[in-house]
Amino acid sequence: KANPKVFYTHVKKHSKVKYSVAPLSRTIGDDFVTDPEENAELLQDQFSGVFSDPGAVDVEAAAAAVPDLGEILTEIEFTPQCIYESLGELQPFAACPDGDIPAV
Repeated sequence: KANPKVFYTHVKKHSKVKYSVAPLSRTIGDDFVTDPEENAELLQDQFSGVFSDPGAVDVEAAAAAVPDLGEILTEIEFTPQCIYESLGELQPFAACPDGDIPAV
């Protein structure tokens, strides 16, 4: 009871639990893929559409697809009180992502 860390270290060292990717199939009803390389290809096919190369994006086509927000943004009213309250919500010691303006 004095040092439970020793017990949990022993249990973790001797446990037989293996972590891996669950069995996958190409389509519903197909047999499961057991080859690790085929599993990797299936996962790559699944997630390649989510993760893209930012350098491969056609900037001009993307800019043309953005709707004109000029009229919408003119309808928003920013009062000094609203700005003051928003500034009060900033956390001066919080980290910000690269490229963002820090709160300080």
